[in-house]
Amino acid sequence: MSPCCVSHQGEGAKVSSNTETFSSFFTGSTFMLLMESSSVVIDIGSAWCKAGLAMENYPTLAVPSVVGYQFYEEEVKVYSPNILKACPPKIRKVVGLEKMRELKEMPNQFAIDRGRVLNWDAMEDIWYYSFDYLGIKTKNHPVLITEFPRNDENYRQKTLEIMMETFNVPSLHIGNQAELSLFGSGFLTGIVLDCGAGLTRIAPILGGQMIPEFTLIFELGGLDISSLLYKSLTNRSGDLSNLVQREAMEDLKEKLCYVSKNPHQKESSKSFTSSQQTFSVLPDGTIVSLTEKHLTYPDLLFNPSKFGLPGEELGLKIFSSAMSCDKNSKSIFSHVVLSGGSTLFDGFSERLFLDLGRFRFASCPTEVVSRPNRIYLPWLGGSMFSCLSTFMSCGITREKYHEAGAAALL
Repeated sequence: MSPCCVSHQGEGAKVSSNTETFSSFFTGSTFMLLMESSSVVIDIGSAWCKAGLAMENYPTLAVPSVVGYQFYEEEVKVYSPNILKACPPKIRKVVGLEKMRELKEMPNQFAIDRGRVLNWDAMEDIWYYSFDYLGIKTKNHPVLITEFPRNDENYRQKTLEIMMETFNVPSLHIGNQAELSLFGSGFLTGIVLDCGAGLTRIAPILGGQMIPEFTLIFELGGLDISSLLYKSLTNRSGDLSNLVQREAMEDLKEKLCYVSKNPHQKESSKSFTSSQQTFSVLPDGTIVSLTEKHLTYPDLLFNPSKFGLPGEELGLKIFSSAMSCDKNSKSIFSHVVLSGGSTLFDGFSERLFLDLGRFRFASCPTEVVSRPNRIYLPWLGGSMFSCLSTFMSCGITREKYHEAGAAALL
């Protein structure tokens, strides 16, 4: 599958590729009929919400999981964070990638933090924006929404309530992100390493079903690299709920940082000696100097103890999780599938393969599967799953919800 590219033109972040999509198989009235009733797939993360119709290979939209609040002049007196919770009627809510410049200049809030919804009103605004951008009538489209690694029952209940009461969808299926990532990679058995903005999850999966008792979840991700980078460069602790600071560090990370492919060797993976420096300018005009140490901060994900944080080496955690699955351990360990934006650092897959080789037995071969589109794997898996004939029987219908309410989840 060819790499995807994100275009920042127009009303949002559109995703395109050169590969043939599901929709290219349909034409004319048949295609329009399918478009009118096809499922909507939404993958939610701490940084981005991806949405699109199930017949596609890539999400149509990627929207930042942040909402801005612009108060009308007659309402502005003294700003207090409590106003955000009260949501007075004369507030303009701002959502969307094309509004990022505005968002930085007004009070804003991230809807999600480390797999927890902080503000359900903001989450609902992001869903409103997504449905509106797709140009659909929600009452006509089944919806698949991914759930966070924490598998919070409150999240499932609230999501069901909003989708049924506010958007009046015909049916809802809440899908497991790890299972969908593996399915989107073309496997039913393996182990998924999902590393995003705020959480890392190691999930062994057998026959399409995650094994909860051997699944590991820990609060470590791209935001921790950003925080470490900010503190080291500015000599002060960063506030990653601050959109300006957060985007500045994300930009530095994505452009310059990488993983040491072999930290046990003296040579740098990019022939970059510690005496060399790279200069960059922060949004406030501050000029910062980055050394090799700064550029290899993504190593934090592999060995947090070297950066003063608790936790075992990542390779050991993956190996231990797989080996805990007893007689199925070899088949599960045979494929380690990468998922999530924090696995996109240059050198990530090579470093992981090297580290796994230090722990695994000779009789346990493994392949690190690093798809170019791995940031979209949960969405892609959801898109594929919702096209199956069995999909409709997995969801909670509008009728069942009105009969049983939240108990429909049981």
